[in-house]
Amino acid sequence: RNEFVMETQILMINSAWISYIPNNPKEERQGDGEEYYKGRRKVRIMEVLKGSHLRVHRYIHDPGTDAHVLILDCYDRIIVSFSGTRSYKNWIHNFEFYRCSWSEHFSRFVGEEAGEDGDDMQNEFLVVSLAKELIHFGEEKVHRGFARVYKRLRPQLMRTLMDLLGPFRDGTRETAAWRALFFTGHSLGGALATLASFD
Repeated sequence: RNEFVMETQILMINSAWISYIPNNPKEERQGDGEEYYKGRRKVRIMEVLKGSHLRVHRYIHDPGTDAHVLILDCYDRIIVSFSGTRSYKNWIHNFEFYRCSWSEHFSRFVGEEAGEDGDDMQNEFLVVSLAKELIHFGEEKVHRGFARVYKRLRPQLMRTLMDLLGPFRDGTRETAAWRALFFTGHSLGGALATLASFD
């Protein structure tokens, strides 16, 4: 059932913020004592999640694109949270704004995809991009930079989601079938969340 629930929206906003914490020296606390960066207290993810039923299931980082995904789960939901732009590598992909055909680069994920890096998308000149635009007229098009980043994260992300939504330890799918799946993110993370939900 689709309906607006304020608590869920707040959870999505907080989850999008949480995805900026891992591997971020400005946000993530390393030691046991209080740590600050420019007057702001650093945190640990477990402190932020304290009091909720959520736990960190997996953190995925692609060094080539500097993309970050945090997968949180609990008994009734799975949240996939993509971090937004936080480095020059992210900005390079943000400015790769030519469109590419979704079906040309993505097929249905069936469990094992060839190549972990998944980066077979070539840089093209404007004329080639325009020609491909005409060839793939009427098909779904996506921002090339966002597609390139998502393609590198996709194999690990999809395998993790298939494991989470697969049979539970008792061998049944009944419990898993009722877990809601949410995608969230801010900035670049919002674009990646949109691509992942479409996928």
